[in-house]
Amino acid sequence: MAIRSWMAVACLACAGVLCAQSSVPISGNVADDRAHYFLLDVDQGSPAGPVDVTVSLTGGAASGLIVSLYDLDEWAALGPNYFNQSLLFGPGSLNVVLTLPSRTGVHQVLVWIETSGSGPTQPYTGSASVNAGTVAQAGFEEHPVTFIASRNVLGRYIPCILPLTGTSMTWVDVTLDFGPGGTSADLYVMVFTQTAGQKYRLLNLSASPPAEIFSVDAVSGHVLDEQSFNLGPHTGQVTFRIEITKNGSDGFASAEIVVGPGVTLANVAVVNPSGASAGSPKSSDCAVSPGAPASVGVALLAAWAAGRRRRGLRLVPTATVRNSPRGE
Repeated sequence: MAIRSWMAVACLACAGVLCAQSSVPISGNVADDRAHYFLLDVDQGSPAGPVDVTVSLTGGAASGLIVSLYDLDEWAALGPNYFNQSLLFGPGSLNVVLTLPSRTGVHQVLVWIETSGSGPTQPYTGSASVNAGTVAQAGFEEHPVTFIASRNVLGRYIPCILPLTGTSMTWVDVTLDFGPGGTSADLYVMVFTQTAGQKYRLLNLSASPPAEIFSVDAVSGHVLDEQSFNLGPHTGQVTFRIEITKNGSDGFASAEIVVGPGVTLANVAVVNPSGASAGSPKSSDCAVSPGAPASVGVALLAAWAAGRRRRGLRLVPTATVRNSPRGE
C-alpha cells in the first residue's frame, strides 16, 4: 500500500509542468561574437495535442545569455505562436518555454543562443525538455553573429545582408528539392530595405519563362514585408529568387528566409553584380559599414536587427499569404 501511494504521488508530480516527459542535454561555450544553434526534433506523437518545449540553462559569466526558441514549421507558415525568448544579464539561470500547437508527428524547433552583452566567453549547461512526446537533438552549428552576405543555418534558416550599391540589382537564389512525389511547402520571406525607393520581387526561376510570385515597389518608402508563401506542388529542384532592384540611394537590404517541412534546401547563393561587399552589420549592435549614409534608414536597420534578437522591438507588420494563386 505504501509503495502504491508513493507511485501515485510520483505520477501526480509528473503530471505537472515541472516534470519532463523527455529531455536532451544542451551545453557549450559561446563567445560574444558567436551564435549557437541547436536543432531539435520534437515528436508530438498521436493523438494530436499541444506540447511545451522548455529550455533551462545556467551560465556563470558576466556576459549573460539570450535564448530564443523558434517553431520552424510554424515560422515558415507564419503561424500565430512560433517564437519565445528569455534574457539573462550576468551570471545565473533562465527558463524559456514555447508551446507547440496541437498536431501529430515530428516537428523541428530551433534553439538560438547568444550572449546578452559583450565580455568573456559564456559557458552554459542545461537541457531541453518536453512535457509530452519525445525530443532529440537533430543538429548543431556555430556561426559568427556578424551577418555578411548570407548563411545557411541547419538547412532551415537563412539570414542575409545584401548591399545596394553600384549596379541596380542584387538577389538571393534559394534552391529547394521537392522530391519526386509532387509536394508543396511553405516558404517564409522577410525583406527590409534600409534606404527608400527600392523594389523587391519573389520569382520562380524554374518556370518557363520565370514567373513573378510577389512584388513590392516602394516608390518613396522602405520595403517592410513579411509573408509566408505556399509553393507548389513541385517535383525535383526548383529555384526561387528574392530580387531587390536599387531605384533609390545606396545602402543595405536585409532578408530572412525560413524553409518549411517536406522539402530540402539544396543550395543558397547571393549574387551582387557590382561585386560590392555586404559589409558587416551585426545583429546585436546593428553597426553599419563605414561610409553608409547616416539616415533614418540606418536607425530602421538598427531597430530591425535589435528586433531579431529582442522580438519586442520588431518593426515588420505581419501579412500572411497562404495557398496563394500566385504561389507557383
